[in-house]
Amino acid sequence: MVDVWDPDYGIAIINDGRQGYSVEENTIAITLLRSPIYPNPFLDYGHNKFTYAIYPHLGDWRTAQVPRRAYEFNQPPIVVEGTAGGDSSFLEITNPAIMLEVLKWGGEDSGIALRLYETYGINTCTGIKA
Repeated sequence: MVDVWDPDYGIAIINDGRQGYSVEENTIAITLLRSPIYPNPFLDYGHNKFTYAIYPHLGDWRTAQVPRRAYEFNQPPIVVEGTAGGDSSFLEITNPAIMLEVLKWGGEDSGIALRLYETYGINTCTGIKA
């Protein structure tokens, strides 16, 4: 993802794993294909598929939670059979800079394991409400 913003407004390009971007004055570009000679000169030959989204937002990238939107774009929610779904959640992370990466059973009689990570590049704390 790439995001260009000022204090009031910004725009992000979110994609499915492309890594090359450039920003020059009022233009954002994304590199969709590579053409290296080494180690694989045929890397991007043939049919290629990609997905991207343009995400305009108010405020800076933190206020707009751009890393969260990019994650949601690339990892759609998985519905577990037997859950009701809806607007409520059984788990709440109070800090928007913290993302839940994995929620799984911790093993035999050891509870639930959470894998969290911080997306803003800062030292921070969070609360977790179940």
